[in-house]
Amino acid sequence: AQKSVEKRQAISRNKNITEIKALLSDLDQEQLNNIYKILMKEQEISYDDDELESINEE
Repeated sequence: AQKSVEKRQAISRNKNITEIKALLSDLDQEQLNNIYKILMKEQEISYDDDELESINEE
């Protein structure tokens, strides 16, 4: 019985991964760029300017 439960869980995990991949491939480049900009904006907030400069110099 334990094996069949594990098998069902694995199948549902794989299904979730497949759905996520499908959603990601549906995003067009403009949407990806927007997501990237949002992520970058959040990172800028978490760094102050001095830290950003030292990161850029590395």
